[in-house]
Amino acid sequence: MEQLVALLRKDVLIISRRWHELASLIIISIVIGIGVAYMISGPLAPLAERLDATVVVAAGQIIVYFIISIATGFIAVLREAEKGTLDGLRASPLSPETLFVAKLIYVYLIIIVLSFAYSLATIFFSGYTSIFNTSYIVLSLSISLYFASATALTSFMIIYSEARSLLSMVVLSGLLAPFLQEADRALAAAAAGTATGGQAAQILGAALAFAVIATILSKPLSEI
Repeated sequence: MEQLVALLRKDVLIISRRWHELASLIIISIVIGIGVAYMISGPLAPLAERLDATVVVAAGQIIVYFIISIATGFIAVLREAEKGTLDGLRASPLSPETLFVAKLIYVYLIIIVLSFAYSLATIFFSGYTSIFNTSYIVLSLSISLYFASATALTSFMIIYSEARSLLSMVVLSGLLAPFLQEADRALAAAAAGTATGGQAAQILGAALAFAVIATILSKPLSEI
């Protein structure tokens, strides 16, 4: 536990020194939120009426997750691999699972912050306050966990590839595809206030199961 806390503290200190990177990601999330708000209540509202505003809100959130996941994968893992510091951590007595979980939690925290930046921007600029409910928050946290697990796993899989930028999008998309259809549907239902407990439990269970599987796979990946 002490090692895990120390790793998280290191990553938090690094991003606090590079605060402009986090600020840029927050701005991206807010801009997407503003775009969604205009589709719901602004000049593009007729489009949202045809597609259903809740679907637009959920789709915007998924886009934020995907963009942020690619960026945080580079910030949390790939940049350290380029600098050689990740190899030092992998060669230390630190267990591969501890290193992976620390990165997963770090990515998860960033995704949560940016996810809620998007949600707050959407609410503020559209007045669509119904999305801020318990079901939506629980589902957002669950989906964020799945994305964080997929991001960390993807980053460890492509560490030594020379085409990391392209591969990160391809591999991440492959890991997310089986999950996104149901997740997007549940998130849209939560935004409308019609999500069921079964939907939330299903998404949370899938996220937790994938986090465990990704952690188990991290050991052989770290030893490659």
